[in-house]
Amino acid sequence: MTENLPNIINSLLLLLIFIAVCAGIIILQVWLSNRESMLPGLIMPAASFAFSLLIIFSMVAFTTTSPTARDGLAAERVPLYELDMHYWQDNIDTEMEAVLAAINAEISEQRYSATLVSHERNTNRITSTANIIIVFLMTNIPTAILLAIYASCRGKQRKQRALTLMSVQDL
Repeated sequence: MTENLPNIINSLLLLLIFIAVCAGIIILQVWLSNRESMLPGLIMPAASFAFSLLIIFSMVAFTTTSPTARDGLAAERVPLYELDMHYWQDNIDTEMEAVLAAINAEISEQRYSATLVSHERNTNRITSTANIIIVFLMTNIPTAILLAIYASCRGKQRKQRALTLMSVQDL
C-alpha cells in the first residue's frame, strides 16, 4: 500500500488541477456571457468547436486504410502447364477446353475476390464514418456545455431587461 501512495497523490493532484481548470473555464464563460455585447460569450464555444473540427480533420487526414485484397488479385501469374507443340496439335480440342475452363475459373475467382474487396471497403467506410461521428459528438460536449451556459446567462439578461422596461413603463 505504501508503494502506491506516490501514485495516488499524483492522481489526486492531477484531478484537483483538472477540476480547477474546468471551474476556471466555467467562471470565465459566465463572465464573458454576462457582458453587454453578445460576441464575447461566443468566443469559447467557437474555440471549442474549432478544436473539435481540428481533431476530426486530423483524424481523417492521418488515418490510413489497410491494403486491400485487390492489390493481391493479379500478383501471381503461374502458367497452368507447359504445352508441348506436338501434344497441343494432337489434342487441340481438349486443351482449348481446359484452358478456357481455367480462364473462366480464374475470372470468376477474381470477380468473387473483387466482390469481397468491395464489401470490405464498404464495411471499412461505414466503420470509419461511425467513428468520425462518435468522435465529433464527444469532442463537442464542451461546446454544448459552454453554449448552455451562454444561453442561460443571456436568458437571465433578457428577463432583467424586460423587468427593467416594465418598471420604467409603470412609472
